[in-house]
Amino acid sequence: MTDTVQSFNTYFASVFTQEDTNTIPKPVNIFVNSEDRKLTDVTHTQQAIDMELAKLGIDKAASPDGLSPRLLL
Repeated sequence: MTDTVQSFNTYFASVFTQEDTNTIPKPVNIFVNSEDRKLTDVTHTQQAIDMELAKLGIDKAASPDGLSPRLLL
């Protein structure tokens, strides 16, 4: 699994550029509910991820980022 993670890291590091984060504007808060209604905890299990990845058709075309579904399996 570490090899896969490193491959993803190498790929994404090669296609994205380092941006100047000093000029990014502050986002406007548009959340209108109370603080206790915010989605703050999302849990993913390895089993759920494996099930979703198993649904990928390895014979399908690569996604817009150029990654083949075979890379994810």
